[in-house]
Amino acid sequence: MLDFTARKHRIITAPRGLKPTTRARQSAQKAAQRLSRLGWSKASAELINEAMSQFLRLLFAFDADAGIWPHVDEGSGVILLPTPMSSKSYAKWGLRRTEAAALRLHLVRLEDQARKGQAPAPALVYDADVRRWLLNRDYTRLQEALTWWGQHEVSARDFAAYSRELRKKIA
Repeated sequence: MLDFTARKHRIITAPRGLKPTTRARQSAQKAAQRLSRLGWSKASAELINEAMSQFLRLLFAFDADAGIWPHVDEGSGVILLPTPMSSKSYAKWGLRRTEAAALRLHLVRLEDQARKGQAPAPALVYDADVRRWLLNRDYTRLQEALTWWGQHEVSARDFAAYSRELRKKIA
């Protein structure tokens, strides 16, 4: 007990002017930067997921009087709304360019996984020939689409990986 008390007293009465070594300071800066990036990734992932959920809610709004989905072309399934993953309309959904690009990359990867049989078919499909997003007609109800999205949301880790990948492409 005496040893503990003596050590605690030394800690309490230590000179106040001590500064951490350069190495300790650099380690602390790196840790703070990592935490900052993680927080940024979490916030971006949350914004992406919210924008996508709102987009799906609007997309699946059914016009009971006309008996159609007004935001989807009946014949082709082309989405007629500005999409949050579009390089031209991401800002309308409150996203930044990097967030929209990460969402696009995420959706294309989900589509690739579905083609390989590793994941269920996505609610949204990209048609490279017409450069438009299409609604997968297997999803007929909002709840089905929201459940699919809930199972495949962008995580903070996903966003961080996509951001790194996108930065490498730009550089």
